[in-house]
Amino acid sequence: MVIELGSFDVVIRMDWLSKNDAAILCGEKKVRIPLKNKALIIEAPSELKELSEQLKELSEKGFIHPSSSPWGAPVLFVKKKDGSFRMCIDYR
Repeated sequence: MVIELGSFDVVIRMDWLSKNDAAILCGEKKVRIPLKNKALIIEAPSELKELSEQLKELSEKGFIHPSSSPWGAPVLFVKKKDGSFRMCIDYR
C-alpha cells in the first residue's frame, strides 16, 4: 500500500513504522507500507452512506438482523449506469 503525503493528516510513530517494515520515500513524498497478507479496506464517505441506507432498508424488511458474530463477508458497491449503487457481497 502506498500513501501519498499530503492526502490526509496522520501521526505514525517510528516504532510502528519500523515494526511494519514501512518505508518513507522522501523524494516521492510517499510512505510505503507492506500489507503482509492483510486486507486493505478503503471506505469512501459515499459508500458508507449507501451502506447505512441499504442496511436500514434490509433490516426494516426483515431480510437481515443485527449480529455480533466475528465472521462476515466483504461488501462492495458497484456504480450502476443511473448513478445509484448495487451492493455486492462476496460469500466465498
